[in-house]
Amino acid sequence: MLGVVFDKVHFPGVYLPRGGYDPTELSQEIERLEGLNDNCSDTRLLIAALNTLQTLPDLETFCQFESESSAAAHPAFAPSGAAVDEIYDVIHGPRPEGWWPTIKGTSYKGIPGGEESVIYPGAYHYLGGAMLKSSATGIPVVNDDHSLAQLGVQTSPKGDATALSTLLALECTRVVLPEVGAMTPGQFVDFREQNKENLRAFRRGMMRLAAKLDNMIEDGDAQHVAERTRFVVDTEIRPALDELRADVQKSNRPWGVRAVDAATVGAAIVAGFLAGGPVAGAIEGLAKIGDVISKEAQAGSDAKERRNKNGLFYLLEVERFVR
Repeated sequence: MLGVVFDKVHFPGVYLPRGGYDPTELSQEIERLEGLNDNCSDTRLLIAALNTLQTLPDLETFCQFESESSAAAHPAFAPSGAAVDEIYDVIHGPRPEGWWPTIKGTSYKGIPGGEESVIYPGAYHYLGGAMLKSSATGIPVVNDDHSLAQLGVQTSPKGDATALSTLLALECTRVVLPEVGAMTPGQFVDFREQNKENLRAFRRGMMRLAAKLDNMIEDGDAQHVAERTRFVVDTEIRPALDELRADVQKSNRPWGVRAVDAATVGAAIVAGFLAGGPVAGAIEGLAKIGDVISKEAQAGSDAKERRNKNGLFYLLEVERFVR
């Protein structure tokens, strides 16, 4: 979902080797781990990380990982233990007295057939590192989970057009992506390439709506901002998207108009045939057909212009792609 909205999605502290291992041995190791039937979240995450290596060339066109293993092993944006504890408590609430959770740190998994490793931080260390990097670089912390949408945001987005348009874009994708369908990174790369212009139009539309959202925000409370964002999407985006979806599904011009044109062509051919024989009739009919084609082309062009101006046609393309 984030790849639908952003050109690049950064994953601080995550290292995936670009080579230096045996692909066959890697596949065998993945099969071994899957054969354990271990439903532990750590094991599932490890298997997912190893599977990611097989699609890394495509994935890196829109995902940014650490370029060196040392950057993941010793991240520049490493949260302190106190910060990690605070993140844990923000998510889960107060701890029972005298109880301390086990918080997983950085994971390392050697890849068979070489000296490379997959490296990634634990969940709470990852969130802390992401917030530190966001603070240092200005890249926003975003995710596809409502409960964490504003985690780590210390200042109000009011007056920040980029932040507000980002919030709107993410909420819009939730409208068309309640559940993302299965797709390969290669398919997604093709989709992004084919819809570059549609994505630009979509972003322009979100930027225009950002002004309206900004006027509705009274304070920087995360819940208030989220509610106002959903309100704009529900009252502005959903109705416009439904209208656009209907516009795309129906013909460019009403069937009644097309029927009249068809009758006109038929009458012209008959009249021409009676007046001057088959050749004259064909010429007269072809002239009428040319006029009909011209009208259809203009109608198609008008429809395309409406869609591009709206900016929401991109969401329909996303919706169609993942269904």
